Amino acid sequence: MVFGLPVFFFWIYCIFIHPSHNYFIRDTEFQYFMNSLAVFKGAPYVYVDHPGTPVEVIGSIILGFIYLGLQKGPEVFVTYVLSDPGLFMDTAHYFMVVIHLVCLCLFFVLSLRPGRWTNAIPAAAFSFMYFALHPLGLGGSVLWNHNAFSFPVGTLLLLLLFHHLTTPTGRSKLSSRVLIALGLGSGILAAITIYLAAWVLGTLASIFLYYRIQRHPWVQTVRAMLLFAGSSVVGFFVAVLP
Repeated sequence: MVFGLPVFFFWIYCIFIHPSHNYFIRDTEFQYFMNSLAVFKGAPYVYVDHPGTPVEVIGSIILGFIYLGLQKGPEVFVTYVLSDPGLFMDTAHYFMVVIHLVCLCLFFVLSLRPGRWTNAIPAAAFSFMYFALHPLGLGGSVLWNHNAFSFPVGTLLLLLLFHHLTTPTGRSKLSSRVLIALGLGSGILAAITIYLAAWVLGTLASIFLYYRIQRHPWVQTVRAMLLFAGSSVVGFFVAVLP
């Protein structure tokens, strides 16, 4: 809990005590907001950056919940939201904090050694280390743009990969389900921000090394790599399809 105090204080300060309303100048926040709102005007999504399409889709879902809560017609709703962009932005920032918290909790649980709660302190330290090492980590956790998803989505993928690679089950191999999940997640992450397509290559290298260390036949190694790579391509194009 001690390691998380600065992070929790930052979130409380930025969201409740002194929230920022500079939505027009913060990196692509307002552009993503406008694109997410476009579907309520019958307009299609357009390219913003990186390409970021999943950010727009999630934004539309958040706006959909606001729309149901306000119970206004589409035209009135659009005007109402544009007159007070903080209604969406604040909700989106709350959403980012929640998924960061979920990621931190999973990181903590998976860092604990089975049956050894004495490992809680280093596990908590590992969970919050990202915010100490990344100079923009805290600020990015309350942003609504492509970069804000790097920690929660990317770390969850890494945790999934790490968990399955370090669970000893003899001469184990990754199941098709795990390979497809990793591939789809990596492809969607690349659709959020294209330079994280490097994670596809990194995960592919990890799968290759894992299968060679386990001395699986080359046919199984190639099959696993193709299944992951193919799922990554599908994840990317499905994510940008809107």
